[in-house]
Amino acid sequence: MKQENEWIEPCAGRDFTEEDVRFVVSMTGRSNRSTRTQLDDRLAVGRRLHEIAPREDADGKLSAVGRLKELARRAGLEYSTACSYRDVAVGLDNSPVLKRLNDSGVAYSWTVLWETILNGHGSPLDLAARWECLVKELESCRKEDLSRLTGERFRAALGSTPIPNSATAMSPAKIVDQISSRPDVHAAVLAAVAGDETLKKAVAAESRKAERLSYVQQVAEDGTTKTPGGQVIEVPEHARQEASRHLQQLKEAESAPEWADQAFEAVRKLVAESIASDPEIAANEARAQFHAAMSRTAKAIHGIDLERAVTVADDEMRRSVTELQATLSDLAELLNQQPARGLRVVKSGIA
Repeated sequence: MKQENEWIEPCAGRDFTEEDVRFVVSMTGRSNRSTRTQLDDRLAVGRRLHEIAPREDADGKLSAVGRLKELARRAGLEYSTACSYRDVAVGLDNSPVLKRLNDSGVAYSWTVLWETILNGHGSPLDLAARWECLVKELESCRKEDLSRLTGERFRAALGSTPIPNSATAMSPAKIVDQISSRPDVHAAVLAAVAGDETLKKAVAAESRKAERLSYVQQVAEDGTTKTPGGQVIEVPEHARQEASRHLQQLKEAESAPEWADQAFEAVRKLVAESIASDPEIAANEARAQFHAAMSRTAKAIHGIDLERAVTVADDEMRRSVTELQATLSDLAELLNQQPARGLRVVKSGIA
């Protein structure tokens, strides 16, 4: 994402140390944090990352990118997350209204700063106007005796792309079921979404976020997950704890879709490592994926209209079918030479 606030740093940073890695891990790994503590922790991490890898060096070159990527990898952060922490922290420290923010007495979340500095949801306002909007909203909250400026209210003030309300207790499937029971409402919703690109993007983003949160929640609360091959497996305790940590963070603050993406990717990576580390589960997963591939191939072949194929066949088609037949024959012969292996499956979607 292109940043609007261009700052030039006087140096190209420094090499990071093991202490830096431990600091980032400790500050981003704390659970049960309040919104204010979460904000302070992320700003502290961002400032440390800025010391190590400024956004631009003295020549305006992004020579610190590799250093930041490696530190993020060592600390278990997505590179995009590390960039956000750094850029938001520096943007806040360089804010022309920093004193007014501190004097407001009204709390705001990381999301509010992210929207202001990085323009996360496409506000039409420029950076200076977004800072002024933030000050104005904090002052309004103070006058209304509100202790905190919410991300939803601030996005509305910025004129950003709206995010559908995710606080509802209904799942996306339940919402669709409710809409479908009213043909007139169903038709109206489809017409509205089809004709509004902004709404289509917002609905798609919220749906994706809900699905990914559901994945993280199942791992955290049930300790199980469904693999790409259809197995339902128990996840290791450390993976479950990591999922719980992400889930708690997402519940504490108003989270934009990218935070759900990061939680999903982190948990999915741990699940993949768990699959790879267990020979039995890995074998079952490979078998499930093989079955799925063969099922897709068989379905495609059975779907061919043989009479039609005969009338349109050319030399290339005949050669492809002959090569496929030879490959399947070799595969069948190879598999029939191998003894059957009985492997335990916790639960599988293989028919």
